[in-house]
Amino acid sequence: ELIAEIRRNQELATEQNLRLHFNMEGMVYAPDAMYSFKLEELQSRSQNNRHTEPSPSSGHSSNIMAVHLQVYYQIAIDRLIQMVPMVTRYHLLQEFASQVKFKMAQTFMNEEDADGLLTENFEIAKKRKSFTDSLNQLNKARAILMSNEISKVQ
Repeated sequence: ELIAEIRRNQELATEQNLRLHFNMEGMVYAPDAMYSFKLEELQSRSQNNRHTEPSPSSGHSSNIMAVHLQVYYQIAIDRLIQMVPMVTRYHLLQEFASQVKFKMAQTFMNEEDADGLLTENFEIAKKRKSFTDSLNQLNKARAILMSNEISKVQ
């Protein structure tokens, strides 16, 4: 329930960021290199199609406007495809993690038995010590085997 609440808050913040980004694009957008590239690409594609299909005269202003709208639409789709995952990843990786850490710290601070939550179970401590001792013995055995192999080679 705590994580679900954090997720809902992050979804709202992400949506606000996306809307802000679209508003910025709407105000600041001007023909740039990407627009020029897409326009040339679409015009060359339509010229290639003209050789195979008859089309209305390209001199009409409505055709020119349609080409510009199509280019703008393609750029908007491309930017949306790139922007949504980027903003989502940012919030998932950065904001969500920091919120969870903060909420978990608050939970531990508010718990009356916070020390009990942080103490290691006796059985688990015993197993951990046993595994650590086994690992140390295996490392010593490996070192002995390696030194024997080195002495055989020399």
